[in-house]
Amino acid sequence: MGWTLDEEVSKWMLDQLIDPEVSKLKLSRGQRQQMDKMWLSMRVPSHENRKPRSLSQYKQFKAHKIRMFAVHALPVVTRAALPSQTYKLCCLLSTITWICSADKVTVQKANQPKDYCDMYMRLFEEIFGVEQMKYSVHLISHLHLALRYYGPLSTVSCYGPENQIGRVTRNIQSMSNTTKPLMNNYAILNQSSIILATIAIETQDKINAQQVFSIRSLVIVARAI
Repeated sequence: MGWTLDEEVSKWMLDQLIDPEVSKLKLSRGQRQQMDKMWLSMRVPSHENRKPRSLSQYKQFKAHKIRMFAVHALPVVTRAALPSQTYKLCCLLSTITWICSADKVTVQKANQPKDYCDMYMRLFEEIFGVEQMKYSVHLISHLHLALRYYGPLSTVSCYGPENQIGRVTRNIQSMSNTTKPLMNNYAILNQSSIILATIAIETQDKINAQQVFSIRSLVIVARAI
């Protein structure tokens, strides 16, 4: 659900705001530049301090950057550019994303998104039409259930495992065809383990031999006495 909200629904809204070739909103170049200017001037506490990328590069945004835009910037940068109903849709999306991505969700808050999601679905159909209501948009109507049953979307997000996969990929020093270097490194580790085990056995044998020699020497000395 978190991936749907960030990578599908919010990114689709960015398409409508920024890309004139696919947008149904038909914003002017000046309006897009004004939104970009406001976005570049924003700094959100507790988020990364790097200057944000231009909205013209939104297709390279990571999921957390798309979420940051949806939660903190969407209602601000679109206020002067959009008609009232479309602006209301953006505010609903921002509110839904804010509630669902919180660190903790109370029982009361878990029930809030249902009304917002229903309003979003009705308004989306009114503005963009049924033909734009893809499966990812339909999932918005089920967000309140995911929130009620599983808690904040971060608890069931795949972003953590995906980050771990990235660490593994970097550790095997290859960003393409990772299977081969991974298997090679696994074979090297196995060979190293065998070599270490052999050394340990040989070392133990030498220690045992020395102990046997010492015992025999003591026996010989004792007999001589």
